[in-house]
This record gives sequence, structure tokens and C-alpha cells, in this order.
Amino acid sequence: MGYQYKITKDMSVYLVGGHSLFQNGALRDNERKDIFTLYDEAGLYFRTGFRIGI
Repeated sequence: MGYQYKITKDMSVYLVGGHSLFQNGALRDNERKDIFTLYDEAGLYFRTGFRIGI
């Protein structure tokens, strides 16, 4: 889901949010075996920015 606000014809600011269903951050050894799991829960994310069109 997102929102974009146009400041002028060529400039805008935006906000985008979402939810990840699956994610897995793990530290692994040379044989690709998990050593330590950093996070394994689904989470929310947000992204904001400023856009200029050419």
C-alpha cells in the first residue's frame, strides 16, 4: 500500500508500506549449515522518498 503527493508536475514525495510473509536471516558456515538465526518472523516495512521526473 502506498501514498504519493505531487508537489509540482515533476516532483513528489511518497510513502510505501507492506508486510513480509516469509523472511529468514541466518549466519551460515562454508558448508551452508545454519550457525545462528538472526530473525525468522514476518514483519512490517516502510519506505519513503522524494521523486523528480524528467
